[in-house]
Amino acid sequence: MNLIQKFSEMCDNFPYDFSNIEARKLAVTNYMTLFNLCKERNIEFYPVISERTFFHNFQLDRRLNKNPRLIIFDKDEVKLDLVDVKRLFTRLKEYDLKIAICTSDCLETTERFVQKYNLHKLIDHIVSSDTKNIIPKPSPDPVLLTCRMLDISPMDTWLVGGSYIETHTGINSGCGLIFGISKGDNKNFLSEADVISESPVDVLTQFLSFRGMS
Repeated sequence: MNLIQKFSEMCDNFPYDFSNIEARKLAVTNYMTLFNLCKERNIEFYPVISERTFFHNFQLDRRLNKNPRLIIFDKDEVKLDLVDVKRLFTRLKEYDLKIAICTSDCLETTERFVQKYNLHKLIDHIVSSDTKNIIPKPSPDPVLLTCRMLDISPMDTWLVGGSYIETHTGINSGCGLIFGISKGDNKNFLSEADVISESPVDVLTQFLSFRGMS
């Protein structure tokens, strides 16, 4: 019996009709509630397996959005080419776009990195591994928290990353576009990304192309 079946049987405080899209959205955005209630009832909860099972069944419906207001980058992709990425961030700011970093590193390490490379004036929000009260990727929590803090819908958000985890974080949170960064042997893990490129700098090329400015 999988997590969802156990949860449906044992948790009368979470009586959603999962065939309904609004209920599915509510279930996804209340993932922390699911996690805590399972824990209270001693339901087996293996984070990687259960997150994938849960979100595979209840992922949000997504529609491609070519006109974002926010772009979230995984820190690993930012580190690929710092000179070009800083130039990229500067150009994106010219179009009044918000920029955020989502990372599995702690906040202190990430802030040192941002300060060291003088990126702090270009980044509007950071979600780190020690951000309180969220479940890490591929949970939608990091994206949803960022969107809430910046008052921007996930549908108006692009997510940039180079792994299965980032791709499914984008799917699970209903991002308007998932931009996969191919680094050789990881391309198979990006099959569900909307766009695949070899460099995060190509985000600008894609953005301008959608605006008919390439």
